Amino acid sequence: MVSMRCKMQVKALIESKGYNCTSIDAGEFELLEDLSKEVLIELSKELNRIGFLILDEKEQQTFKTIRGIVAELVHYSEKVIQVDIDNYLDTQMKMSAADLILLFSSVKGISIAQYFMLQKIEKAKELILYEGLPVLEIANKLGFNSLAEMQSDFKKLSGLSPDFFEKLRLQRLEKMKLCE
Repeated sequence: MVSMRCKMQVKALIESKGYNCTSIDAGEFELLEDLSKEVLIELSKELNRIGFLILDEKEQQTFKTIRGIVAELVHYSEKVIQVDIDNYLDTQMKMSAADLILLFSSVKGISIAQYFMLQKIEKAKELILYEGLPVLEIANKLGFNSLAEMQSDFKKLSGLSPDFFEKLRLQRLEKMKLCE
């Protein structure tokens, strides 16, 4: 996720060059004006200097493909997720894992493996809150080596335990019963 501070930095830089930034979100910005190749190169250099980069179309597509593959694995697949994500992407995309990792981390600020784990934790939250699946079943479905590993990763990445989300689900169900 791009922080508000990052968005403000990028917007300020663009506007300091006399361009109107109409939107900036999720690593993309939109301008009212078209930029010449020279201006784009200069803007790219200045963004690189403060830690950002402009992707070409191929890099943008590669980044989106990585996110799509992760989403497919975590959110839409019925199979148990038991993969080394870097090797899986290397095979699926016919690009070296090192190149994919470098591109992804330069855009997102985290590794593909970290992003994959964050997506698995988000899926776990959904399965607890909306499906009411037992945590052990979720751990198995999402490819964790053990229940303890899932609980540890869950707590580390979300700041809360799976039990918290189970209690939240039960509270929500109670409130729904009261409304009937």
